[in-house]
Parts: sequence; structure tokens; C-alpha cells
Amino acid sequence: MTTIVTRAGKGSPLTNTELDANFTNLKTTADAALPLSGGSLTGNLKLSDGTEFQLGDSSEFKIKHHASGYTHLENTVGTLFIDSDSVTFRDDDGSPTNVLINQSGIDVTGSVTATGILEASDGTNGEMQFGLGT
Repeated sequence: MTTIVTRAGKGSPLTNTELDANFTNLKTTADAALPLSGGSLTGNLKLSDGTEFQLGDSSEFKIKHHASGYTHLENTVGTLFIDSDSVTFRDDDGSPTNVLINQSGIDVTGSVTATGILEASDGTNGEMQFGLGT
């Protein structure tokens, strides 16, 4: 917390020493702040419920946590890429859900419901195979 001596607080004009101390305190506080361009943040960035974390010149990518218990991820321009060797969706207790996506494909444990057209190809003859056979 920066200490600033004010004329109203003191009840009389400030001395040159008090003015200098005010500027020194302000500079110390400003120097400790995260730069507007670059810099490193150590520790956590905490945003309150309902506050959006926005990226992009027009806020094209947003992450917002709602107090009702869900997080909204919004990408309004282009494609959202997730670069990883493996992606596992987890329940709020940390246990894996029924969907795993990795370089081998998509593994789903449980039912898959699809509406519309379901297309699949093995890359050669366009056949779709079901069951354990080859």
C-alpha cells in the first residue's frame, strides 16, 4: 500500500520533503506493477465469478466462470486448436469422463448419439467396420 500525505489529511501545506516522498512512493508502486507490455506474472491471476478473461483485439476468445458452477469457453473467430498429445475430459471431481481424444483416435466408453449424417473413412476404400473383426 502506497502512503501519500495529502494537504487535507495533514491540515497544512506539504513540505518539499513530503512532496518528494509522495512521488518516491508512487514511483515505487508503479515500478512494482506488471508492465502493460511484456513482463512476467508470478502467482495466480484470480478473476471473480462472472468476470471474463478476454484475448484478441476484439475479444475474440473469452473464458468466463459462472457462479452457478460452469465455465464458458467462447471462440468467435476462426478455429480453436488444442495442441496436445492427448485430451481427456474430466468431471469436476477429477475423474475421467467417457471421452478420450489422442493420436490413435477418439475412444468413447458408453453410448454415442449422432443426428444428421455420420461419415467415416479408413482413408482407402471408405468402408466403415463395426465389431471386433478386421
